[in-house]
Amino acid sequence: MITFQVKKTSQYQGHRDSIYRLSSLNHTNKFLSASGDGMVVEWDTHQPDKGKLIINHANPVYSILYINDLDYLYTAENYFGIHLIDKKNHKQISATKIDDNVAFYDMKDYGTHLFVGASDGLFYILDKYNLSLLHRLKISSQNIRTIQVVSETNELLLGASDGLIYVLDLSDFTVKHKIKAHESAVFKVLHDPNQKCLYTIGKDARLKKWTYNENFQLDKEVVAHMFALKDVTVNPLFPKLMATSSMDKTIKIWESQSLTLRKVVDRSRYNGHLNSVNSLLWLEDADNTLISAGDDKLIMAWKLENLCEVP
Repeated sequence: MITFQVKKTSQYQGHRDSIYRLSSLNHTNKFLSASGDGMVVEWDTHQPDKGKLIINHANPVYSILYINDLDYLYTAENYFGIHLIDKKNHKQISATKIDDNVAFYDMKDYGTHLFVGASDGLFYILDKYNLSLLHRLKISSQNIRTIQVVSETNELLLGASDGLIYVLDLSDFTVKHKIKAHESAVFKVLHDPNQKCLYTIGKDARLKKWTYNENFQLDKEVVAHMFALKDVTVNPLFPKLMATSSMDKTIKIWESQSLTLRKVVDRSRYNGHLNSVNSLLWLEDADNTLISAGDDKLIMAWKLENLCEVP
């Protein structure tokens, strides 16, 4: 059994709309947030009252992607397209307009490619360096909500609002097969290469763990929250713990192997979020800090203290 205490260490505010995505920065105490107000902001856990505006778009931003090696920041501006930002100098390198009236939910990179999942089942493949559009694929009749690259099997997993995971071949991007993962929308697919498993979450409020080695085998599922799950993340420094967040305004911390619940972080006990918690981020620091953000326009930092395993 794993035991620990949770302590709220700081709160960040400045966004004017719901916060949809968090991203780490160079394995440091800094991180990024993206919001419905179009702003992408850099934060420092040592100075929570001093957010630094990176860029301010005209439309909401649901997804951002930071690449450490290049110091590149990609932002997906809804109803416009993708921007490539020189984060250090806060300047835009390039931008590409894709389709009007399209919202962009997730981005991942692999090799020279940038993958973008969008509304209406659209999936885009761009050149990572110049943002030229290489492929535009119609995968589903509903939104592509999450992207997971699994290089070990040369596959790309796309979770959609129809409850399916579409398994694509990374070589030619053909759909190899489809997996019915949830009763309704799949909001995230997370690959854990250490355990050779996948975690999936959905609108059906379920957290599922799958054995994955070119095939899907459901190992365990739990009704994890009262309402739709919005994010799931494994602690990079202590992978025996994972966290989920939900529209029910709570964060829950689990033992990742058994999906045993250990803590519920809510408003009444921890002065947590007032509304849906949309995004989570473990910082790779010695303090086991978990960052959360949501519809209340707030970002919060949580420290896990006295972490230990007991027989």
